[in-house]
Amino acid sequence: MVSAINLKKTPKIIKSFVLKFIYISKILLLKIWKFICNVFNFWVKFARYDFLQIIDFRLPRKIWKKINTRRLKYFKNFLEKKYSKFIEEYKNKEIIIWRNDKKIWVLWWQWSENMPQLVKKCIRSIEENRWDYEVVVLDSKNYEHYVELPHFIMKKVEEKKISITHLSDIIRMSLLKQYGWVWVDATMFINSDIFKTFDGVNLNSVYVKLEDSSLWLKWGLSRRWSVKWSIWLIWWKSNRLFSFVYDFLIQYWNDYNYIMDYFLTDMVISIAYDKFEDCRKDIDRISNVNNQVDKLWGLFNKRYNENVRNDIMNIPYSKLTRKEKFHEVDKSGYLTIYWKFMQNKLFLRKYTSINS
Repeated sequence: MVSAINLKKTPKIIKSFVLKFIYISKILLLKIWKFICNVFNFWVKFARYDFLQIIDFRLPRKIWKKINTRRLKYFKNFLEKKYSKFIEEYKNKEIIIWRNDKKIWVLWWQWSENMPQLVKKCIRSIEENRWDYEVVVLDSKNYEHYVELPHFIMKKVEEKKISITHLSDIIRMSLLKQYGWVWVDATMFINSDIFKTFDGVNLNSVYVKLEDSSLWLKWGLSRRWSVKWSIWLIWWKSNRLFSFVYDFLIQYWNDYNYIMDYFLTDMVISIAYDKFEDCRKDIDRISNVNNQVDKLWGLFNKRYNENVRNDIMNIPYSKLTRKEKFHEVDKSGYLTIYWKFMQNKLFLRKYTSINS
């Protein structure tokens, strides 16, 4: 009988090959599953782009970007046609604008006691720089104190038809619709007094100016999607945009048990931009520029040195990720930027809230 491969005793080259094979196999299986789901949910014509994505790791980046951009455009057009009546009715819908106490909303579904150290550090940075806002951290135990979601939404979450990531989008829009003010992802690291600049009058978000941002390169998004907004840091009073996106998502999940694309919420924001003049004007006024918002985590596994530290010290806020594996020591045995970051030895500047 052939025994299972013991990766600890295999040569590095074989180990690397096996791990890469496992990784690629997982990706292919996920993509094939997504293709099958889209065939059953949205028919073959809709799923053809997912079939092309099955082989996208073989394609040059330029071709892949073209395919993905066309794919997102096709999905968006599908939604516009499917929900055309809903969109038209929303143009004349009266929107109630709420005025509430200044709050920063953060969600970590798995409860605070199960919070990874990286997330704890990010939330601590939000609290340290909150200015005169109250920071509210929601989880699966307390979210019902603030939002009331339809029963079928939570049922689909339990059945794993809606992921926690996309539940987060629904909760995010529900909070901003009902209360307004600021949403910050739990993996945002704040290194400035940015909350001091929020006036509650103008819509604002992260505005990336250049097409060479990693979001553009990684996802092949259209120019508007890659630079005009990001839903992991967004703020304003409650308004038509948040109401429309929330109600649209609820309608979508009432009709379907499967998400057509990871960027569904961005597609809906894009529809609001095209269909509602007030939403378009609000989004066009977004002015908070940060071309380096995703730079920090890309450097985490690099060897620490003062030049790198000086390069990243003035990034006002950073979007981090838990999808990558970070190391405290590099292959040569030197301490990494990640180690310095987690030991509070990277960023020394801190802005204290006026209520501290």
